[in-house]
Amino acid sequence: MKLAFFCTCLATACTTGDTGGGGGGGGGGGGGGEFPVGDTVSARITFEDNGDGASSAAQIVIASTPNVCGDARATPPIDRAQQKFITIELVDVSGAITKAPTAPGSYTIYPNTGSRPPKSASLITGAFDGACAAVDEADAQAQSGTVTLTSISGDVFAGSYDVTLNSGAHITGTFSPSACTALQAVVANMEQHTCVQ
Repeated sequence: MKLAFFCTCLATACTTGDTGGGGGGGGGGGGGGEFPVGDTVSARITFEDNGDGASSAAQIVIASTPNVCGDARATPPIDRAQQKFITIELVDVSGAITKAPTAPGSYTIYPNTGSRPPKSASLITGAFDGACAAVDEADAQAQSGTVTLTSISGDVFAGSYDVTLNSGAHITGTFSPSACTALQAVVANMEQHTCVQ
């Protein structure tokens, strides 16, 4: 899957319904429209942050298709036609350095304006069409709200979200992902992907 959208939050800083339960559940994306969740994964990822050195974040991906981790692990990574997704990123902020959370807590949506909160969250929605091109109408970014991290176990970051998107949609849900360290490889390879119908 093309996680370039997933990595948008890294460069800068869904659903209505329940997205919890072993990577499954109900949900929606793209401006608040609903979609059934096929898989939910998470990982602690590292990246270069504006030349200030390595930073890290917790990344949670909620997708309408199954096997998100396998798609991320493929060489090159796989995009799924007609896929809808939500990507959440959580960081603890200290000056110019961001680090993945080490304890549960409440994370405030940072809309990329003003001062970044010490516990900062971003949430984006998106989708691909039948040729794995981005669907513009599905692209949205949270402008306000909260992501609550309820537990951390290795690369598994579980919790809930209650946010308002720049499309005006208000979305809520929970996430209980499986660990997927392959998300790190996608962050490093945002250009080359294979489209699978």
